Amino acid sequence: MSEKWKSRLVLAILSIAFIYLLYYLRSITIPIFIAAIFAYLLDPVIDKFEKFHMSRSNSILLLTFIAVIVFCLALLLVIPAIEGELREAAKNLPHYAATFKEKIGPLIDSILLTVFPGGEYRVENLIKEGEVVLKKIPLDIWKQVLTVMTSTFKNTLSLFISVIGTLIIPLYLYYILKDFDSIKAGVLSLIPDGKKDYVISKFVEIDETLSAFIRGQLLICLILGLIYSIGLSVIGVDLALVIGLLSGVAFLIPYVGTVAGIVAASMMALLEFHDITHVIYVLILYGTAQVLEGTVITPKIIGDKMGLHPLLIIVAIITGGELFGLMGMLLAVPVAAILKILMLSLLENYKESPYFKGNGP
Repeated sequence: MSEKWKSRLVLAILSIAFIYLLYYLRSITIPIFIAAIFAYLLDPVIDKFEKFHMSRSNSILLLTFIAVIVFCLALLLVIPAIEGELREAAKNLPHYAATFKEKIGPLIDSILLTVFPGGEYRVENLIKEGEVVLKKIPLDIWKQVLTVMTSTFKNTLSLFISVIGTLIIPLYLYYILKDFDSIKAGVLSLIPDGKKDYVISKFVEIDETLSAFIRGQLLICLILGLIYSIGLSVIGVDLALVIGLLSGVAFLIPYVGTVAGIVAASMMALLEFHDITHVIYVLILYGTAQVLEGTVITPKIIGDKMGLHPLLIIVAIITGGELFGLMGMLLAVPVAAILKILMLSLLENYKESPYFKGNGP
């Protein structure tokens, strides 16, 4: 093996070891990573403030002040409406329970009888089994107390570090934003002169992809949340604002969020109106919104910069969720887009190598 490939092998091993270290210390690195993402998103705004001859520190403080004001105004406008919907839904709980027992239960029974003709699976039986399990929980839970306490004691330090790391994300964000230009310059200084132009071109490609996706995705979530909330309100579904906004936010996780929103809205429509007609209205609303998102909203806001196959997106979400939970699912698509750019770059270099052209040793 040539010295060139030996150095590449060592670099690959060190990179894998570094990634494993980041994963092992994820309770510390994830908050820093989150702060870095926000810094990346907010840096263009800070740069615009600096054009008005403001210092970077003052620009960050001004942006923080504006963000707090906007957040408080949003709370003042949205929270009372959500509180009213939740209060109304709480009053209707007996109605929902009666509807489920009288209308939805038999419908589910008919479906279960079709799938399991023996009749061993019925809603009433499942509810009774659930009650038996719930009654057993107090007896069984004490058997697990010692195990849980032991596990909790062992993980106390990790939990403490995780909580502290989350609480100081704003502090991380401030210092990363403050020194963002210096950090970028430091990273670029590590690149060999002969490779600098090539690496910078890849950084620019990644930046264009990520900035278009992340900023665009947030705007799309807001638009979809408004569409869902208004549509569900027109249909007359209870908790229209809550379900609509959550459906919009859940779009951050492709496919999974949309399905969850459809299920929640359909179930609420069924509980409230106990007919299929309003469920169909809900399906039409979500279907129309998804068509608009796919054909108009996303192409206009993001375009085709991601270029990821749907199957790859699903695999990325599952993998991210398995490794890092909810945060992994949220970051799965942008990380997959970065990996795609890097893999295409490696493939391009491989096709230009002597090994691919048949001139290798």
